[in-house]
Amino acid sequence: MLLRITLLVSVISLCLYIWTLVKILKLRNSPTLADSQTNVFLKDKVTVVVAARNEAESVTKCLTSILNQEGVKEIIFVDDHSTDNTFKIVEQLAAINKKLRLLSAPPLPDGWTGKTHALNYGAQHIITQYILFTDADVLISPGTIDAAINYMDKEGLDHLSGNFYIHCASASESICAPVLAASSAIALFNTASGQGSATGAFNMVSTNFYHRIGGHRLIKDTIVDDVCLARLIKSSGGHTAFVGLSDRASVRLFYGIHGFLSLIARSAQSYLGENHALLLIGGLVIGAIGLLTILGPFLILALYLTGGASYNYLLAILVLAGVNYFVGLASCLSVKRFHDGRLFYAFIYPLPLGLLGLAACWSSMRKLMGLKISWRGRKYSTVSFRNKDKKSLWS
Repeated sequence: MLLRITLLVSVISLCLYIWTLVKILKLRNSPTLADSQTNVFLKDKVTVVVAARNEAESVTKCLTSILNQEGVKEIIFVDDHSTDNTFKIVEQLAAINKKLRLLSAPPLPDGWTGKTHALNYGAQHIITQYILFTDADVLISPGTIDAAINYMDKEGLDHLSGNFYIHCASASESICAPVLAASSAIALFNTASGQGSATGAFNMVSTNFYHRIGGHRLIKDTIVDDVCLARLIKSSGGHTAFVGLSDRASVRLFYGIHGFLSLIARSAQSYLGENHALLLIGGLVIGAIGLLTILGPFLILALYLTGGASYNYLLAILVLAGVNYFVGLASCLSVKRFHDGRLFYAFIYPLPLGLLGLAACWSSMRKLMGLKISWRGRKYSTVSFRNKDKKSLWS
């Protein structure tokens, strides 16, 4: 019985790995932003809104990368009750940069998450054609905002976002980066045309359309505000696009293994909404595949040595396990352009894959039990607030 289960899981694993590799290879044809020739018609068309909490380590580099962009009229930085030196650092930068305006987020009202409230507060009374929402730990390369303006104007878009480059600063981050880059890229690009996708690194929206849908009001209780904003715009009839930005925007997305697990637990719910069963079962399957990719061959070898498996079974499953591993490895190696982790660590990919599945299960169980999720120093309820006029963004 155990042999048949192992063989079945191996076949399912191979199908998943092949599907993943095919999806990743297709991403090479994803649209990207073309460099535009900066001219007077692109200037002062964007107001950048940055909402941040405790980002003292990265905020200076982030704001400097934005201040160098030609298309930006103003940067509105909303400090979301930071307890470190974030406010002081930005205050000093604002004193020497007229484009930078510093605001303090008001006390958090009931029913809002901290970031959605800060973004909504910062986006009030903006009159430029576009608003760019971005995070305080993102670095945006020169010419990116101009290229985005040109792309939105040319395509007649109401919303534009894209993926980013993951910066790794430790061995544990390099280990997790390939799995995260592969899974997030597939999830983001695959859902973009149907439901809408976005990342906090680069979330540009037409100002008129944003105010027409009430800003962040209808998604005020969401933890993953970027994806939910894209889906709100899409469900409201807006024209959206998701493009490759890994050569234009970079971020250190998580810190260590704990940060990786927290990120997965936080993000998983935004893609599956209220479908707890799918999140739980999917997490269990992915976790099992990751762990059995490592442990499966040793389990079968142990059974063979104890007389519990024939040589033919042993050989068949070991060959299948080897094919599984190398197809999965090919998937991880093919997303190297999305992160700067050391190539060597991609060979350990089954470990973070297993952790990803377990984190998704944990997220589902916490939501079923009504427990809170911790993120960036705050605890957020996993039980959504309900408004009479609010429709499901995932229907």
